[in-house]
Amino acid sequence: MTGTTETGTETGTATAMGGDSAVYLYGVARGLDPAALGGAAGVGGAPVRGVAAGGLTALVSTVALAEYGEAALRANLEDLAWLEATARAHHDVVDRAARTAPTAPVRIATIYRDDGRVAEVLAAQGERFAEILDLVSGRAEWGVKAYADP
Repeated sequence: MTGTTETGTETGTATAMGGDSAVYLYGVARGLDPAALGGAAGVGGAPVRGVAAGGLTALVSTVALAEYGEAALRANLEDLAWLEATARAHHDVVDRAARTAPTAPVRIATIYRDDGRVAEVLAAQGERFAEILDLVSGRAEWGVKAYADP
């Protein structure tokens, strides 16, 4: 059984790792060397791995439903310290992948039942991801802060 929350997550109890875990999706890359993810830590310190399908690689981690299930996410997204740590880890994974291959981030706290479901999404949305990856290929994201003295 799955459900979608206002955060855009898909949660379920039947997962590849057992009924108490799910898969957190950070983003989708094209042409990513799996070695680029070696040693990467994602949300909650979980190791990051790739799920490949249709020439794309989804950047994922296994997470506990006790923290990332539908009800838990509702509460955790209200906890600013939890939200900040999760957002930073999410960004760090996407940034690491984007240094070596075109990478499209997804919304924070996008959760799927298992790797198989992630592969299905890659296959079903492959054309859409390809369009987005075409837009970011050969480009870099920069953050700029400007300060003015009033």
